[in-house]
Amino acid sequence: MWFWSGKAVDRDEISDIPSYNRANGKMWIGFSLIFWLSALLSILNIGAAGAVMGAGMILGIPLLVVIYGRIYAKYKNY
Repeated sequence: MWFWSGKAVDRDEISDIPSYNRANGKMWIGFSLIFWLSALLSILNIGAAGAVMGAGMILGIPLLVVIYGRIYAKYKNY
């Protein structure tokens, strides 16, 4: 699994590919919770749903970069 669009991670770069992929999957599932929460909240209040979505993107995208950096560092072959 790759984080950056168009940036390939070579098999030889990663020490434990299944664990690396699992960690990336968990990261993306966690990020998707913003969308699920926003969708459910839109049933009650569309403005609040938009605020959650906006805040989630502003805070979530930089957080993805940081989390991926830690995942990559953890599973990178030295």
